[in-house]
Amino acid sequence: LRDTSKNGRRTRREIRKESLLGKPIGQRVLAGAFCQLTEWGQIDGVEACGRLNEVDWRIGEPMWRNILTRDESRVLSGLAAIQLGTDFVTYLTGRPMDPTDLDGLRSRVSPEDDSYRLPSPVCERLPTWGVPN
Repeated sequence: LRDTSKNGRRTRREIRKESLLGKPIGQRVLAGAFCQLTEWGQIDGVEACGRLNEVDWRIGEPMWRNILTRDESRVLSGLAAIQLGTDFVTYLTGRPMDPTDLDGLRSRVSPEDDSYRLPSPVCERLPTWGVPN
């Protein structure tokens, strides 16, 4: 952001083109997942950031299809996509989910494809999930 030269503008354009975090929806999902991880996952901000950094945020990453992208280039928008994206990212970053929760997430991602399988989480499962006392 500090680089106001042509190179800086070019770099920012490339980031917006290649990363979901360069798009408002990606930023909202990231913020929502961070808040849930720190509140419901009961971890500190440093650990939450570390977990979120393990997620592949590239727009072309196939796992985002039907969650935050229509295909590997068109980004979705709207509250439903934000909510699904946040749930998906918290799953990837260790949210404990029982088989019913996993099946519900899977069917939200791919309602017409019973053979769809969620990708493996990128972080180990958190020990708790819920409102802290």
